[in-house]
Amino acid sequence: MIGIRAAAIPTAAPSTRQEFDSPGFAIRLAEARRHLGLSTRGLAAAARISQAYVVAMEGAARPGARCVVPTVEVIARLAGALGLSAGDMLAAALRDRSRHVVLIVDDDGVGTLDYVCRACGDASIEWVRAISTDTAPPLDAASNAANGWTISVHRDRTAAYEPIDVARTLREELAGLRPGVTGRRLGLLFEETSLVMAALPDPQVILDFEHRWSDVVSDAANAASAHAAWNVCVYDLPRLAALDDPVAAALELFISHDTVWAAHGATTLDGRPAARRTLLKLRPGHTSATSWRGNIDEMLDAIGFAA
Repeated sequence: MIGIRAAAIPTAAPSTRQEFDSPGFAIRLAEARRHLGLSTRGLAAAARISQAYVVAMEGAARPGARCVVPTVEVIARLAGALGLSAGDMLAAALRDRSRHVVLIVDDDGVGTLDYVCRACGDASIEWVRAISTDTAPPLDAASNAANGWTISVHRDRTAAYEPIDVARTLREELAGLRPGVTGRRLGLLFEETSLVMAALPDPQVILDFEHRWSDVVSDAANAASAHAAWNVCVYDLPRLAALDDPVAAALELFISHDTVWAAHGATTLDGRPAARRTLLKLRPGHTSATSWRGNIDEMLDAIGFAA
């Protein structure tokens, strides 16, 4: 059995479905200002804010720039100065927050690009697959155009797993795709997650990192001038079952992701049914199926999993 530290499982935090699009707002603000022939100084004076603030907001469009989030009052002032509706300008400044998905599969070939494309139901997404270089070589440019982009985040699984190195590598890999993904809504599919976890002496490192992974992916995509609309981590059910406490691991994955998918062949589930199916498959051998079914809903309620 692969080890996992026993730990108290926190309750799931509520997720918000929208966030401020700092780079997108910067582009729209600069375009509206130039359309009226205003300088940054002129817009600042009309909106009764500092020129430095206008420059900082527009500068958020640059790769790797600091995100600037104006208040609703500032957005309303900018809208008035630009002759726009404050409500429309605020609505245009928001985007869908990245969906952090755990996809649990219990047979080979389910965690594929075609599957997640159908599951997310959004044809506008440009998919980036994080794959293992020792199992599948990166696609060339022509293949990328047809099948989605590929990157390698875990370049050397013989080295110690360091979250800070993984985050840096992801940022570098997405930066290399910048010419093709600038301004795009991306879906990132991490297909080797449980494979990497199985090779670690302490798989808890990955489970801990999952709580920060959504922010890491969003920051890396923003630095590449793109938006990580979907972030899907694939876990293999047999490898989860090999952990010392697979139920605790599954519950922690449910908490650190805001969406749960479970797939077996043509059968796919979403949300609580997906979580229930996963836990049913992880039933301890000493527990009867009847009592375990009752325990599952209690466990999901305890972590605040939506009914």
